[in-house]
Amino acid sequence: MRIALVIERMDTFGGGRERSVAEIATELSRRGHEVSVLCQMGSPPESSVRVLSLGRVGLTRSAQMANFIRMVEAEIRGGKYDIVHATLPIPSANIYQPRGGTVVGQQAGKNRLSSPVGRMVRKITSPLNRTRALAMKIERQVVDNLDITCLAASKLVAEEFSRYYNRHENVRVIYNGVEVPQINQEQRIANHKKWRKRWNISDDGTIFLTVAYN
Repeated sequence: MRIALVIERMDTFGGGRERSVAEIATELSRRGHEVSVLCQMGSPPESSVRVLSLGRVGLTRSAQMANFIRMVEAEIRGGKYDIVHATLPIPSANIYQPRGGTVVGQQAGKNRLSSPVGRMVRKITSPLNRTRALAMKIERQVVDNLDITCLAASKLVAEEFSRYYNRHENVRVIYNGVEVPQINQEQRIANHKKWRKRWNISDDGTIFLTVAYN
């Protein structure tokens, strides 16, 4: 199967979104699929993954985004791909998976964290942000298309599709996978003793460990 993954930048040393897409591309390739990453610029996470750098065209961020989406759409129209998985709103994609939440959801989150004065300033300046306005416009177009599967990495993001777009159909929650490292029993026992001693917890005391973000 020929699969295209769309992301602005393919940099394995970048943020979580870049690393996630690199891991997805690598795993799909290992399973025998022909994988291409469509981006403005970047390098392949491994030799079997093709990276098509379309370039950053335009003087402003909004122009660069519009041109990038246009170039991706042109590449998709060539019929080279069976599935197009996009991390930013692409009207011709089969799958839309906003890694950091929907565009409108991210904006709402920033407003919640802002002070009353900050929210007022954001409300005044928000219409001037042409890049965000363009992203919101295209995201609305994508989410309104029920043929496009909307993937969410959490129930919170799935609720954003419902709250801001009244989208309930064809929305799926797929949690991020975790690659469990090989456990060295001797090291585990040493860590067990080290941390219990530091926290002054007996050998038979119960410890609850929670891994969380936001």
